[in-house]
Amino acid sequence: MEAKSLFIETDEVVLHAMDWGNNGPLLIVMHGGQRTSRSWDEVARGLSKDHWVITLDSRGQGESSAPTRGYSQIDRVRDLYKFCDALGLPPAIALGHSGGAATVLLSSLQNPHRFTKVFAIEPMLLQTHDQGNMLSERMAQTRRVWASESDLRETLANHPATRKWHPNVLEDVINHETWDLPDGSIEMKWSQNIYNPQDRSQDNYDFIDIAPKFEVPIFLMYGTESGYDKDNAAKFVSQLKMGEIQEVKGASHNVYMDNPAVVEAAVRRFVGDENKHMEPLTPIPKT
Repeated sequence: MEAKSLFIETDEVVLHAMDWGNNGPLLIVMHGGQRTSRSWDEVARGLSKDHWVITLDSRGQGESSAPTRGYSQIDRVRDLYKFCDALGLPPAIALGHSGGAATVLLSSLQNPHRFTKVFAIEPMLLQTHDQGNMLSERMAQTRRVWASESDLRETLANHPATRKWHPNVLEDVINHETWDLPDGSIEMKWSQNIYNPQDRSQDNYDFIDIAPKFEVPIFLMYGTESGYDKDNAAKFVSQLKMGEIQEVKGASHNVYMDNPAVVEAAVRRFVGDENKHMEPLTPIPKT
């Protein structure tokens, strides 16, 4: 299925999304930092056969506009609500990765009637003011430009964070997550504004502490090769009213880009699709 671009103008920003067609239950999908909606294309291709998949570009990333300010999690939650309201979308199941997973978790906590289930891949479970400042300082120095497509391909094929990507995901990133600069070099589609320290320092939350307050089912997934804190993940899920967890062996932080088929299968199971070839997951016992 071919997806189509949507552009929604709010009072603060123009948000871009890819709409994969209305074929079933609605899934709203959020990416993490330095990525765009197009990083989810391979997962969306599979799910869109019998789901309505909308993948959203966060402000400052992809085709969404990049104002100077507005990059706290509070701002991102507000953008998500405004996007859904502008389209008159029905209640949805939310998917997210990393910072995008934190956004959908916060959104479901504030409005469980809007997002009835959350599928979170390596969500940022703890965020303090100091961590936000440190992240801004570190990431502000990571901007890179590639001389050519072949240079970019070589980097992605060998970098520890990207070398495990599925071949189709690699092509999606190269074709849709980059833009050409006037001198012919290539840059990824994200603005340095997303690390504005005035915004990132506002983020201060502890999902583990507030886990019992979530009213919707939550599925947490992480990769074994990412360095993700699996003890904190288990602690968070164990305190949820309705929680499941899955470890993906050999996967990096970008689990959905390394193993799109594994993620698609887990989403289907979580949403409620039946598949007799899948073994049921065992929820972590409540403590």
